[in-house]
Amino acid sequence: MGSRANQPDTWLLIDATNAVYRDFHAAGVDRVATLFRDRVRAMGDLWEPVRIVAAFDAPGPTFRHELYPEYKAGRDRPAGIAAALAEAMAMLLDEGVDVQSVRGFEADDIIATLTAAGTSADARVVVVSADKDLHQLIAEGSVCQLAAVRRDGRALDCKWINARDVEVRYGVKPGQWVDYRAMVGDKSDNIPGVTSIGPEAAARVLRACGSLDDFYLSPFAATLNERQHARMIAAKPTMPLMRQLLTLRTDVPITQGAVA
Repeated sequence: MGSRANQPDTWLLIDATNAVYRDFHAAGVDRVATLFRDRVRAMGDLWEPVRIVAAFDAPGPTFRHELYPEYKAGRDRPAGIAAALAEAMAMLLDEGVDVQSVRGFEADDIIATLTAAGTSADARVVVVSADKDLHQLIAEGSVCQLAAVRRDGRALDCKWINARDVEVRYGVKPGQWVDYRAMVGDKSDNIPGVTSIGPEAAARVLRACGSLDDFYLSPFAATLNERQHARMIAAKPTMPLMRQLLTLRTDVPITQGAVA
């Protein structure tokens, strides 16, 4: 990895909100910002990326809330997390890291927009996040996801996710991730999914048909029981909205160091 000879440039795109939340629950408010900053330093030193961006969720509602007011309903912010996020952002800005936060969008949308820009520039993109929503960005040979990273002495212990990992674990390809999640739902975002359709049934639909659009063109091509088939047909009117909520935007207006 990195900008070493005969290797593509690396863009390191960090889901800072996701990372701070994970550190907050693991280490508490007093250590979270320092832990996060030190890990960003270590990744930069090891891989020598030509671009490092830390994306934060902006305060306030997003376009998804406008489309679906129930989006993320019932999700409470733990006491102290706002201060931890602000401290982490301030530390990264002091380090000279490009910090991005754009009102109306989530950190994931910023990362998706930059991933598209990075791959267009023939860069190797590393997406640093444990968020499964970002599986849709993974592309063999150009975009991988770093789901966990921790210091192990002078080295980094990393948990990588590539396209093959997604397919082995879930039975679908990254390009099918949005359709898969539209069927199984996402409790953390209050996206209901299709009743009676679990992970195995959703994977069967996509293996047989390739996409939700093609399923609805040939709904008997997938092996589903009578109840599952009926539920899928009944859910058809809601699927465009669910997919819109789950699809990461690649048109976020980004400028250098844009903090909402």
